[in-house]
Amino acid sequence: MATASADLSVKIWNIETGRRLEELHGMVSAAAELAFSPSGQRLGCAGNGNPTRIWEPPSLNDQPAAAKPADGWDDLLAPLTPAAIMRIGNGWNLENGALFSPGSKYATLPLPGNLSGTSYTVRVKLRQLAAKEVFHLELPVADQMVGFDLDGFPRDGFYTGLNRVKGKMTRAVPGALHGKQVQDSEQHDLEVTVRPDGADATITTTLDGQPLYEWTGLTADLSQDGSWKPPPGTLALGSFGANWVVYEVKVKRLEK
Repeated sequence: MATASADLSVKIWNIETGRRLEELHGMVSAAAELAFSPSGQRLGCAGNGNPTRIWEPPSLNDQPAAAKPADGWDDLLAPLTPAAIMRIGNGWNLENGALFSPGSKYATLPLPGNLSGTSYTVRVKLRQLAAKEVFHLELPVADQMVGFDLDGFPRDGFYTGLNRVKGKMTRAVPGALHGKQVQDSEQHDLEVTVRPDGADATITTTLDGQPLYEWTGLTADLSQDGSWKPPPGTLALGSFGANWVVYEVKVKRLEK
């Protein structure tokens, strides 16, 4: 827990033991708001008429590294709480361990960790509530970002593939799949593997273990759609309506 005092100090506490871990200084006016980063390693402080101050306190960064799961998969939903998602999730809601997409457009939920420059596979267990709109993944690819749309553009008959290759939207990218891919309201497993290789990259996807979509090309041809705005290097979930439930998001970093 973090608290701010009238003497302009900010203190970090272990609420289980009641012990003060650290005292921070540098504010020039009373603090109006404190907020931890999603990773829990940074603390931001804002005050009336005072520039926002961001610390990386040793007490938050000197913790022993958590043991990696034996199978190599990191659970990206485990560190999230309903309060954290309410703060950063643009309407996504966590209920009984499952994430529900909101009714708003371009609702983006950034997930913990940075995947810039790495090869990785992300596994998403999901279910559609209504066959109306897109499920979107924002993917770090080397030093670029690109979107992957599952069943987007319903007015044009649904398209699945990368969003923003050479500036083109999914339906205009060569190789995009035309037609509905998720045909029911059962739970499905979506896997996306990203492998940068020098100036190139390969992105492959499967649905329920079956090949779905593949793209290979120049990383420089990929770009981020400005409507989806997670931080660079951050994997993110996205939706265009209250159509999707996500039960699991796990990522495995791969050997190059």
